[in-house]
Amino acid sequence: MKWQLIENAPNDNSFIVVACLEDGWLRYREVARFEAGRWMLNDEDELTFFSPSHWLPLSQYRVK
Repeated sequence: MKWQLIENAPNDNSFIVVACLEDGWLRYREVARFEAGRWMLNDEDELTFFSPSHWLPLSQYRVK
């Protein structure tokens, strides 16, 4: 699995895995989508906006 820069992520409202990588360390990861000019995840009924640095297609992500 190789994380891609967020600038290359699809912005077509599809769900992908996004992450914040700092100094080579994974700080957090979430399933999210790009909508209305922002990255967001749907946590029940609340929308959360954030700024990830990297992404992976959902189909390539595996939890070990």
